[in-house]
Amino acid sequence: MGVSSRNGHLAAQEWVRPTTRPPAPNKSNDSHERQPQLMTETTRMPSGPVRSGDWRGPELQQDTDNWLYTLTSADVDELHAALAHAKAAQRLELVSPKTFILPTFGPRLKRLTRDLSEGLGFVLLRGFPTEHPLEDVRLMYFGLSTYMGIPVAQNVKNLLVDNVRNEQGATRGYQKNLAQEYHSDVADMVGLLCIHPAKSGGVSKIMSAVRVHNILQEERPDLLKVLYDEPFYYTWVGEEPEGQLPFFWTHYYSWYQGRLRTRGLGGRARAAQRDFPECPRLSQGQVEALDYIDDIQKGRDQELSLDMDFQPGDVQVLDNSIVWHGRTAFEDSEDPAKRRHLLRTWLNYYLEPPTAPDAWGLDDALGQQSQSPKRRMFDVEVLNNW
Repeated sequence: MGVSSRNGHLAAQEWVRPTTRPPAPNKSNDSHERQPQLMTETTRMPSGPVRSGDWRGPELQQDTDNWLYTLTSADVDELHAALAHAKAAQRLELVSPKTFILPTFGPRLKRLTRDLSEGLGFVLLRGFPTEHPLEDVRLMYFGLSTYMGIPVAQNVKNLLVDNVRNEQGATRGYQKNLAQEYHSDVADMVGLLCIHPAKSGGVSKIMSAVRVHNILQEERPDLLKVLYDEPFYYTWVGEEPEGQLPFFWTHYYSWYQGRLRTRGLGGRARAAQRDFPECPRLSQGQVEALDYIDDIQKGRDQELSLDMDFQPGDVQVLDNSIVWHGRTAFEDSEDPAKRRHLLRTWLNYYLEPPTAPDAWGLDDALGQQSQSPKRRMFDVEVLNNW
């Protein structure tokens, strides 16, 4: 019997795309025939502004009570005790709330995750112990992360904790020291632990996708309708699951059971257009909508963005469905030990958020990951029952 594709893995031969959905693109069909159908009334746009998750950065910069949590000495003691016990696991896949035991801090993390999902869409934990050897820090961070969600493989190598730093010869944006535009990642949440900040720059910037949605609703409802109705194709940036095309599709915004979800990947949409001639073309409305969002993000950055200048031991966790993140360019120290270094996890909620049956793109993308043994989701039975 198969396991849920979000909380476990599903063998490739068992995974079947529901017949009510249009077929995924394939090279044998004309690009116009590959265009998925428009969204149905199931996910019609909200009639008014969305309130949950609507915020402006400068207002929150002065009021940290709802998003900043500083670890207590008791929290740190529990992490140290859990580390000593978890070292016997030897593999990250064996670390879970059942083996990385945080008696008091764990339930607090669970409450913070609920607040993250139902509130602002982000939280910053301050004071995580980073003075240990890197592998110990990685193990502790991963153990903490399992209390907030189910870890998801981040690439075709099934990597569960990735390094975010300037890597010589790297092609991915997060492995360079250049600025990163606002975007969201594929999993429900993304977590970042700061091991060491940059010599200068490297400021984390986050923005409420809900606020941008409401701006569009007020100023350009015609473009917002395009973002709801028309499918957007995104490049996998070379990380497509085995047997899949190098791009996937989803809708930019969806609204279902009172919950807004977004897939803010304008840069990936443009890259898919540039790199893959077989990828269906963006409509004029889609191009205009992406350009308008760019104008909001760049032209109104100071009034919308919340900036975080990470300190060692800061853990930032974001809900990708309502918060976009980016980064300023940075300069590293000449001392390798003092160069900017973050650890990243991708997480899915233990309780799956409601998803519109015709907003398939995000779940199809995750389903495509989970059907391949090389890109399956983290699968530990005790997590499913925790």
